[in-house]
Amino acid sequence: MTRYRKIGLLSIHEGIYDFVARRLPNSMNEPAVFWQKYAFLLDEFHEENNRLLRQRDELQAKIDAYLSVQNGDVDTGLDGLLREIGYIHPDVPDFKIGTTDVDPEISSVAGPQLVVPLSNPRYALNALNARWGSLFDALYGSNVIPSPQCSPAAFDRARKEQVIAWAGGFLDQIFPLEDASHLDVIQYRLEVSPDRRRTLVADVRSGDHTGLQTPSQFKGYLGAVDHPSTLLLTHHGLHVELQIDPNHDVGKMAFGSVRDLLLEAALTVIQDLEDAVATVDAEDKLEVYKNWAGLLDGSLTETFQKADKTIHRR
Repeated sequence: MTRYRKIGLLSIHEGIYDFVARRLPNSMNEPAVFWQKYAFLLDEFHEENNRLLRQRDELQAKIDAYLSVQNGDVDTGLDGLLREIGYIHPDVPDFKIGTTDVDPEISSVAGPQLVVPLSNPRYALNALNARWGSLFDALYGSNVIPSPQCSPAAFDRARKEQVIAWAGGFLDQIFPLEDASHLDVIQYRLEVSPDRRRTLVADVRSGDHTGLQTPSQFKGYLGAVDHPSTLLLTHHGLHVELQIDPNHDVGKMAFGSVRDLLLEAALTVIQDLEDAVATVDAEDKLEVYKNWAGLLDGSLTETFQKADKTIHRR
């Protein structure tokens, strides 16, 4: 039997009350204060919400009446009815929407946006982890690179060499060097100017060294200036991370000891409570609230079986 906690005029689902008290302690120094403020918001918007609900019922009643007369045969007349009752608003002249104070991932950077049901921890975690993706893994395990000589699923040297060559060509296209190809790079390093500005330098097979045609594409690094472990580059607002490890199996083969390229992939993730999944009653909402809190503090995990393997997501 569902239990409720009474605070003033509110009846709060016991599970939601306990969840808020446990997961949001900074807001719950005094539980009664939190729920009193919540009750104030409900009261403030109560009349407006009721008006909108009445309007929705009125629109639905008119649509139902029309469909009843039509015996379910929807024709072009439905569009006219929907416009007449205000369900569809009249067409308006072209206009522009401003993007002031909108995050660049929405306002100016082109990239995928994922929508996932927040009720499914596995999907929610996969979507967040998709923010960055391995280019080497994507190329190795797909048909992006046609390979009649070997199967994409086969772990062989020929496939690795194809992936490395494709990735080097990608860097030449997106982050071209001044006088060489990335495939000719022996080592990436940084030069530090007297004013401590750091410039990316590539030592190549010929014995010369070169740099980026557009030096401003270099944004940062990890490790030592003479042997960085990570380089961060950007193109059209999207980032690429070069992971460098001369001791890695791939790094031993690849240009500049690059073991992988991580690409900024899914720019935004919509954790959905409405369209991809319906969270209606308190139990539904409590489930997604717990998942959301787990995403925010990094505690959400999911374990599942795939074929004969146990896979963990975090």
